[in-house]
Amino acid sequence: MAVVVLAVATTASAQPNAQSGNETPQQQFERILRSYPAVGPQGSMKAAAELIEGGVDFPDRPRAEYWIGTARHASADSTGARVWLTRVRKEYPTSVWSARAAVTLGDLAAEEKEWTTALTFYDEGERFGSPVAGFARLSREHLIEVRGYDRLYAGCIAFAIAFVFYLLGRLTFAARAPWRLPIEARVLLIVIATLLLLGLRQQPEIVHAAFGIAIGTGIIAVLTALSFSRVPFSFLSRLVHAALAMTTIVCVFYAVTYRTGMISMVMETLRAGPE
Repeated sequence: MAVVVLAVATTASAQPNAQSGNETPQQQFERILRSYPAVGPQGSMKAAAELIEGGVDFPDRPRAEYWIGTARHASADSTGARVWLTRVRKEYPTSVWSARAAVTLGDLAAEEKEWTTALTFYDEGERFGSPVAGFARLSREHLIEVRGYDRLYAGCIAFAIAFVFYLLGRLTFAARAPWRLPIEARVLLIVIATLLLLGLRQQPEIVHAAFGIAIGTGIIAVLTALSFSRVPFSFLSRLVHAALAMTTIVCVFYAVTYRTGMISMVMETLRAGPE
């Protein structure tokens, strides 16, 4: 995704809006970039915007407008980022900064899961040619991967919910029998609880993931065990239900890791394999 690239040479102690009598607009913009570490994003963006709104033209003006847009994107101001990036594309449609703005707008659309809009912006960036085409291609590949994760997440949620309701339906219409949880299920619940307790000392993301997986796995295990104990199944039916239960547990694992933002780490670990 887009990264804000700052051409910072040294940390300037002067404020970005401090005017010098013989400074050109180009030199003022360069000073604003140099003063970024000392002044911070808000002050630098404000100074750059005031310079541009002054109506003067200078060689790096398209870059300045693009820089403000990407800086606002990095500051989580998606609305402000869109305003400036769209402005670059409108005022300088043939500039390389217009093409870069299209790629960043694609990143913004992808973050909001507007897949079609994002791909349209990436297509525009690829048509411009090198070097923007390379950034657009990487962003497109990342979007396709993230979109696949998102669709798989939706499928896993739907499958898990369907299987839970199926088990609940079987239990509801089952013949009257004692509600006894088999010993195997009790042991499994103890193991799940133990693993959850061991994970409490980990990072918050890992704790949240472990908690979600433990709850989901516990629910599936209890419902499956009760279903086996109360509803007569043939041997083949038990195998099918066991396979469905395992698939549902895998879906729960994927859905939880996706929601906690750990799916990329898990997939990279699976790709790398054992050391």
